[in-house]
Amino acid sequence: RETPITFLFAGKFEPKKNPLLLIRAFKRLYETNKRIHLILVGDGILKNEIINELKQFSTINHQQPYTLLPFQNQSQMPSVYQKGDIFVLPSQGPGETWGLALNEAMASGCAVIASDTCGGAKDLIEEGKNGYIFKSGDEDDLVDKMQNMLNQDRYITMGEYATEKIQHFTYHHFLDALTHVLGSNFKP
Repeated sequence: RETPITFLFAGKFEPKKNPLLLIRAFKRLYETNKRIHLILVGDGILKNEIINELKQFSTINHQQPYTLLPFQNQSQMPSVYQKGDIFVLPSQGPGETWGLALNEAMASGCAVIASDTCGGAKDLIEEGKNGYIFKSGDEDDLVDKMQNMLNQDRYITMGEYATEKIQHFTYHHFLDALTHVLGSNFKP
């Protein structure tokens, strides 16, 4: 494969989303695999720290192993997700309820990695099928999960499965499940 395997983060650059953990894990992976790339999309209070952390990369042939993009509005996000192969949501909370970006990334064909504090992770991620869940704040665990994705056939197959799986997370599927649980007297 000519192009690098691309890890993607899109979200607010804030402590609760923990993008700095992803950068540190990516750096460790990059030391042994130069055929990977990191795209960070967003803005927020950690922006300067993120820029400083990214500047510490040693470059090969003046090629940066990362791309930093500004906040994108919602209409631009489908094209952003398509730039990535593997979407990573390293949230540590508090207050990370679902993590809607997981749904969006999966709908765009990305395999996904998310921390166990993302509410949607347990419902959306089937370990080893469309992605992995790592222990929040555990850099070693995140590096391991990212390493597991570096087989091209694996992340492509996972991305295809992610797209298929997310088709079942619609409003109508939700209502059907709620009706099933609450019984036939439930009227939405």
